[in-house]
Order: sequence, then C-alpha cells, then structure tokens
Amino acid sequence: MNNTNRYIQWYDKVTERAVGSEELKEIELADLQNIFNVPTENPMYDSWEVEEKHIETLKKYLSHSLDLSLYDYFIEASSKK
Repeated sequence: MNNTNRYIQWYDKVTERAVGSEELKEIELADLQNIFNVPTENPMYDSWEVEEKHIETLKKYLSHSLDLSLYDYFIEASSKK
C-alpha cells in the first residue's frame, strides 16, 4: 500500500456529480479487504461501493459523516505522486 492512496469519494444521488472526497490515511489494505470481503491477493485498485453494512467500520477512519440517503460513496485508489 506504500505507493497507493486510498480515499472515499461521494456523489450526489440526484445529479451523480462528485461532491467530496477524503483520504483514508489510517486504514491498512488488509483492513479494507476484510471490510469488503475481498481476497488478500486483490489490491483493491477498482472502485468499491460503500453499503450500509460497511459504514460502522469505516466511520472510525473518517471525519466526514456518511449519509447514504443523500450520497453514493465509493472507496477508490490512486498512485502516490
């Protein structure tokens, strides 16, 4: 995970436009794989939709309060510069 930034991105449910994002600095790849039930060999470079069942675990890593009634959330990855 050294060369990868992972973050949560949220989109307005009505317009589908990106509204905000927050970097996930304190979470390890293994923790994300466990939360999303992903095999350890999967580096999670794709976009992963956050569902109600993920919120309780993810919220301790975020300053943003998740509101699934207003926004769609996705865990995404990008290369560190």
